[in-house]
Amino acid sequence: RNEVLKRLLLLNHEMHEAEERSISWEELDAEKTLEIYEGHIKDWLPANNSLHAKTLKFLSSAQELLPTLGSSTAQSYKPFVNQYCSALENELQQKIFVAFNEHFQSQWIGKVEERNSYLKEQMALAPKGIRLFKALKFNSDKYTLGNMHFYLSLIANENSTTVIASPLLQELKLFILKRYTSVFINRNTFSDLNNFIKKFRNESVHTGEVDKNMAIECMTEVRKFFKLLVESEIIEAKIFEAKPVKKKIKKSKCKEPKGISNSGQATSFKAPNLFNQDSLIGFESKVTIQKKNGASFKYHISKNAVKGKFTGEYKQITPSSSLAENMLGRKVGNSFLFGGLEYKILELE
Repeated sequence: RNEVLKRLLLLNHEMHEAEERSISWEELDAEKTLEIYEGHIKDWLPANNSLHAKTLKFLSSAQELLPTLGSSTAQSYKPFVNQYCSALENELQQKIFVAFNEHFQSQWIGKVEERNSYLKEQMALAPKGIRLFKALKFNSDKYTLGNMHFYLSLIANENSTTVIASPLLQELKLFILKRYTSVFINRNTFSDLNNFIKKFRNESVHTGEVDKNMAIECMTEVRKFFKLLVESEIIEAKIFEAKPVKKKIKKSKCKEPKGISNSGQATSFKAPNLFNQDSLIGFESKVTIQKKNGASFKYHISKNAVKGKFTGEYKQITPSSSLAENMLGRKVGNSFLFGGLEYKILELE
């Protein structure tokens, strides 16, 4: 009874907080969930602010499930394994394949027939890429862990005749290698990923039994992949940091008119956004984005965001908002689609 009363009081408090901040209770609840899980993963993944918001939700759900499954009637740890597998699947999906889809679609705005004709040519050149090409044709963000492993393995194989035959797969390869180093993009990692899919993903969704030992092993493997993925991004940032800073970059401290640059080159923006390992958009980031027509917008991604409020010239939005979810984990110079329009990330504080 006391536990029920505590939960009711907490719910009442959260409803008042949501009302004061002019956000929905669902948005507040999502923030609280992410906040709790940040504490769970900071010990094994210090750079957790680079993870996609939906990935954090899967990981949070898994950790909440773990203590309850041992006392359940079935004592099956399939739900825990499913959540961890979904977290890994979502991270690869959002950071690589959905991001590439947005990059690809931005090149063919208003040219649907030409795009489809190009994709048809690619299917003829590289039949093994048909699932990816169809996903691009229908502007789909549905990529399974198995499908993503297949294409990542092709990319990691320098002698792949399929990649060599297809300009589009070569474009995908360049897109990935600009974002991740060989710390993650290598054949050994993807061989391990293939073994992981067979042992954990397939078993958890079919009739295989999953006990606690197997669940903990799955958790360990997923965390290993996340560490490699994040470490790959961090190392890439350090490589940029090691490069000499040109004088013309320092001049970018002067305030420029909004939308003046359409080059998309990182060197036209503030140096601190490019030459440190915190250059990924995360919680509390202040971001300037630019619409393709030149209009620019400033946002402050904050857990304590209040609807209609500003932090200086930055409009406050919550990490769980659709716009923030599209920006989290990206870098200056990256592009993304939102509401059917293309935006580019100009500056990050």
